[in-house]
This record gives sequence, C-alpha cells and structure tokens, in this order.
Amino acid sequence: LSNLGRFDDAEEACRAVLADEPEHTGALMSLGHIANARADRPAAAAWFELAARAAPGSAAARLDFASALRDLGDFGAAREAAEAVLAREPGSADAWMSLGHTERRAGRREAALEAFSRASELKPDSPTPLVQMAVEERRLGRPEACERLLARAIEADGDDREAL
Repeated sequence: LSNLGRFDDAEEACRAVLADEPEHTGALMSLGHIANARADRPAAAAWFELAARAAPGSAAARLDFASALRDLGDFGAAREAAEAVLAREPGSADAWMSLGHTERRAGRREAALEAFSRASELKPDSPTPLVQMAVEERRLGRPEACERLLARAIEADGDDREAL
C-alpha cells in the first residue's frame, strides 16, 4: 500500500497489526517509512526508535533510527545508534555508511571519509562507498584523490549513476 502511495491505508493496516502484536518490528518500521514519506521526521524517529527497542538485534531498525536522528540534526544520537550496530557487527558496511553520512552532516569531513573508507574495505566491489569518499576528498580540497576514487568507482561499475 505504501508503494502505491496509499499511506492512510498502509498506516491503518500497520496499526491493525500492532493492535494484535504491539512490538511487531515490521509494522513499526513501516510506520516510520510512512512518516518519512509524509516528511514527518519526528514521527519517523519515534517509530524507528520503537522498532529498535522491539528488536534490539535488528541492524536495519537501528540504522533507520540513526538516519531519522540525523534528519533531525541529532548527530550525537545518530552516531551512537550506528556505533551500537558496529559494536555487535563490526563488519557492517551499512553501519559504516550510516556513520559516514552522520559525520558528513555534522561537518566532520575526515571522520566521514574514514567511515566511508571502512565501508569500502568491507565492500571492495561496491562503487557507493568510493563515490562518498570522493565527495569528501573534493570537499577537503583534494581533487586528485577525488578523481582517483571516482575512476575506481566507475571501474567497479561503469553504469553507476552516482560515480558517472
């Protein structure tokens, strides 16, 4: 229903699930995504927080919560949420990417570059971390490093739109 843009119906269905199972992670996360689609960032953060609490081992719930916190400008809490995933799963490229985006939004370019670099080490065939590293290198005033990273990203996937 959400994919069809029928947010009211999707929300109603999720709330029906929650009436029977109040900690249903999928329904809680769906409500967070619906809130995001409606540009209701505080509601999205609240739903993702409930999902993360309902499923403390769910990296997806915790990283969606980190993203929502980042959107609210709470970079410290967003950092903590991503780091909680990394404490459990140090090899989570998604958590490193989340941390990189948080550091970028917080204006900590070197920290963002380091986080994206860690993600790239974990997913060496993925152009996405390389492109994000290139963005940081450019913003740090290092265009040659930026160009080298973009060349590597295109080498990894010549059709990657971000790299191109």
